[in-house]
Amino acid sequence: MNKFMNYKKWTRHKKKLRHRRKKTLKCIVPFRIIPDTNIWYKLGTDECLFMHVKDYLFPTYVNLWELTNTGSLVSKFSVVRRAIQKMLQCKNLLLFVEPLKYLIELSNKNCSLGRREYVKQLFLMAQKVSDGAAIKEELQSEFELYINKAKEEMQNVGIKVNEMAVECKMKIKNNQKHRKLLTLPIVYQLVNSWADTATNGRYKLKKYILSNNELFFKVLDYYFKCLEVGQYKWQRNDLFDLFNMAYVRKGDKYWTHEKKWLILIKEAGCEQYLYMN
Repeated sequence: MNKFMNYKKWTRHKKKLRHRRKKTLKCIVPFRIIPDTNIWYKLGTDECLFMHVKDYLFPTYVNLWELTNTGSLVSKFSVVRRAIQKMLQCKNLLLFVEPLKYLIELSNKNCSLGRREYVKQLFLMAQKVSDGAAIKEELQSEFELYINKAKEEMQNVGIKVNEMAVECKMKIKNNQKHRKLLTLPIVYQLVNSWADTATNGRYKLKKYILSNNELFFKVLDYYFKCLEVGQYKWQRNDLFDLFNMAYVRKGDKYWTHEKKWLILIKEAGCEQYLYMN
């Protein structure tokens, strides 16, 4: 009888220890909000909202790239500057690593792929813009040419993706059945092949990344299906928007006001990741 009582005591003690560990982990792991780039523009004009969320905002490489590679640096300098100033107030939480590298490093312990000099240059540019340094008038046309070239390249990607989607649509007999197909493993293999190519075969993605970063994979999977049934057409910035979701882990929140992504995230079964302010 005493043995049984001791066993019950020990079981209760173990439960308490587990509960305490969970509480400690919750304190250690920060509540993270991953914003899309348009949110920084909103925060640039809303100091009250910014102060409310400041401690939880994790800017990303995608945010940094988009804010320093926009034609608005010429046409709407003060608007971009305010957005960058808000982002740099959270610079200690900035996720500098590119999204694919981020997934690779999460998948492989002790893996550090390093940071490109290009990323440092983007950050330096952001700091200069924040300090009020605008693009010199004699360099504005050159900068606009650079931006237009980047847009054209992204547009060409979109044309190819949309052509493939049209070919796929011709083979689909039932749109509803097609949406329900289990294609997540195929999407995982696709992203895994990108990781393999990017690291010359040194690193692959681990399967647990599918649940750890499920927002990215599930939305990417569902979006591909929407393209294939003709519900959407690939837009120029879709690649940036999708890969910005790669930073979202289980327990994080994703902040966007774009109707298209709000709908897609909900329909992909990931509404719990949305940050609603």
